Amino acid sequence: RSSLNQIIDDIKEKRECFSSLEFFELLSDDEKVLLCDISTIKKYNKGEILYFEGDEINSLYYLTKGIIKIYKVDSNHNELFLYMVESGNLVSQISDFNQDIFFANALTYEPCSVIHIDYKKFLYKFSKNSKILLFFLKEFAKKTTLLQNVIERELIYSAEARLASYLLTTKYPFKKYKKKEVAYMINIKAETLSRILNKFVQSGVISVDKREIKILNSTKLKNITQD
Repeated sequence: RSSLNQIIDDIKEKRECFSSLEFFELLSDDEKVLLCDISTIKKYNKGEILYFEGDEINSLYYLTKGIIKIYKVDSNHNELFLYMVESGNLVSQISDFNQDIFFANALTYEPCSVIHIDYKKFLYKFSKNSKILLFFLKEFAKKTTLLQNVIERELIYSAEARLASYLLTTKYPFKKYKKKEVAYMINIKAETLSRILNKFVQSGVISVDKREIKILNSTKLKNITQD
């Protein structure tokens, strides 16, 4: 009896976790049961590796709670930050269904709850569902945009443009992350970040009240990213 109750509770938990995933509501009741059947929920502490660059893709990962950092490591063991994945999003950096290894590392930035979906079983059962394919085409496009942003940030943007872009594209930019964390994410020094913030305040582009930043002139910020 207790074993049966545990199974029922497990299914309920999975369905609740999946409820925020856009394509879950596109599935029939039978498909929802099947998706839950090929999935497991795992809890992670802060600082745990979800997967390494080069690992074989055995699971799709859906983050239901927490934040996960996606990054690469160069030959000199220096980290290159790519982006953060926040709850309610797929973690896996898959650009198409022929991809078989991860191109970057995934590390829990805080305690996380992650659904692991068996990748091969998912492809076998759902890859012919047109609604699911459309959903993943959108996800592939999102990942492409994120990587384009990384290229611009690392190779094109000045320090001011990096911060301007971050402010324009991030909701509550300094509520979730401290200044040194933001500096790390846009690859500038913490003192440089503080200096540019002060410059933006003095020029009337933003206002700062403790950790809350309000954009006063979004046009000027956009112009900074285009200089």
